[in-house]
Amino acid sequence: MKYFYVTVDKNYIPPMPLAWFGLIDRKTLERKKSGTPPKYMRFFLDESIRMTFTDIITSPCFMASEMVWDVIKRYEPSMKGMRIVLCDKARRKSRAYYIPYLERVWIVSQIKGNPRCMPVERQCLEGRKILEVTDGWQYKVIMRMDMVESILRRDALGIGLEEILMELENSI
Repeated sequence: MKYFYVTVDKNYIPPMPLAWFGLIDRKTLERKKSGTPPKYMRFFLDESIRMTFTDIITSPCFMASEMVWDVIKRYEPSMKGMRIVLCDKARRKSRAYYIPYLERVWIVSQIKGNPRCMPVERQCLEGRKILEVTDGWQYKVIMRMDMVESILRRDALGIGLEEILMELENSI
């Protein structure tokens, strides 16, 4: 089965919440996983003329629109997450997003000459449909092909995909 890094398409400018540090950064989210998170949080957005409410947001953390969250819950019914409401004052619009509490896998190696490329060992993906991988500096979300297809069939907006490189255990 193929797996993909899920990002925001470079042709879109996703919403960027203001005053998020200390509320939805990685350290804070780790603490909220173990405790009882708030029912939802609300953030106002950085005003950008070209901003589009994309179905995936990757900064400051991975967020999924309600449609993508529904697909994730179909594939991973026990997935927990936190609801975020992003408000655009200038356009008088708001949209709900979810921050899924994803399983994190640490990647040690990188492809020589390409520090942005993080190959993943096949055994790390066995049976998983969605997870987060990190090398300590960058964080990427990986989804299995069937989940990605389900999202794309629902006319998702602003999703960029990159097929991942698999590191084979016994390469010759």
